[in-house]
Amino acid sequence: MVLRVESLSRSCAYLYLSLEPLLCSLTDNFDESNPEHRKIRFQLCSGLAMPQMVTMSVFAEALKEAGFEIITQRDHGDFTLPLGAKPWWYIIEDRSLSYKLLLQRYMYPCIFTSFTTVLFTGTWLLEKLGLVGVGTSEAYRTLMINLKHGIKGGAKHRIFTPMHYWLARKPLK
Repeated sequence: MVLRVESLSRSCAYLYLSLEPLLCSLTDNFDESNPEHRKIRFQLCSGLAMPQMVTMSVFAEALKEAGFEIITQRDHGDFTLPLGAKPWWYIIEDRSLSYKLLLQRYMYPCIFTSFTTVLFTGTWLLEKLGLVGVGTSEAYRTLMINLKHGIKGGAKHRIFTPMHYWLARKPLK
């Protein structure tokens, strides 16, 4: 499935009216000819339940077509790295020694369960009680695994950012 710039322009035109943007996007490092990059995009799209993700340059073009004046844009995921901060994806790395992960895995595993584990257990229980369809918990687990691998791969290859900052002005026409 390919997202057409026309439909993206229509989405940006809606942003023009509502001014409530939310954006996870691919960076301009994304290479359509790289099979690993396409696999990561697929994992992200399926995990986030998005039909397609576009690069920041395609999104900038769509914003301009919708009538916005782009003042500045930057990837906040990499913004603090030169200052010595940890990258945004460190918390999902398996070998992370973050405080939350330390508590969750070793000290208090029954108290500090993750939200996704609670949701998975809840959907599994609802499935066993017959309140949701068979396979719901497995579908949820598959989506979460895809999302985790997509975020890790996207971060490793520097092709995904959940924190792209746009400052755009709606003209005063």
